[in-house]
Amino acid sequence: PTYETVTEHLLYGSGSGVIYYKALTVDGNYLYKVITNEHVVSVSDEISVVKGEEEYKIYDEEYEEEITAKLIGTDAENDIAILEFISSREYSAVKFSKLDDIKAGKFVVAMGTPLDTEFYNTATYGIISRVKGTYIQHDAAINSGNSGGALVNADGKVIGINTLKASGTGVEGIGFAIPINSTI
Repeated sequence: PTYETVTEHLLYGSGSGVIYYKALTVDGNYLYKVITNEHVVSVSDEISVVKGEEEYKIYDEEYEEEITAKLIGTDAENDIAILEFISSREYSAVKFSKLDDIKAGKFVVAMGTPLDTEFYNTATYGIISRVKGTYIQHDAAINSGNSGGALVNADGKVIGINTLKASGTGVEGIGFAIPINSTI
């Protein structure tokens, strides 16, 4: 008889992420760390998983491939997760803005992959409406899949990580990002 091994991969939430750390390893590869939202990588309560067997995939559109990443930490209270991966390819790490640059009235761009990979790496723009507590409120359009993506200022520096939007009848243009001081 012939036996076939079948590996079943669980699909976690899909979303976006930001490479914030890059280091050259001794073997000539690069170690990268990615920040995203905890709700993007969390396992559904309805799915039973053996800890340590989860796989996370990062999609590289340029090479049309998925890169395997591992989860190195989460903070559910702040909705933050950190993944890391190793690659022989060189990617850029983002630059973060100073905290005093996060003010109402400033222009912002929300980066991410809304809905699915058809809209991979797209951008929308808006303004910061309010900075209060643990959130930056803005009106740049964000949708499912933008979670974990960067909110950047006019200088192209990351000021926050997009996390959610208000929705409902009559509600438009109310998105929220976690300020960088709550993330790294």
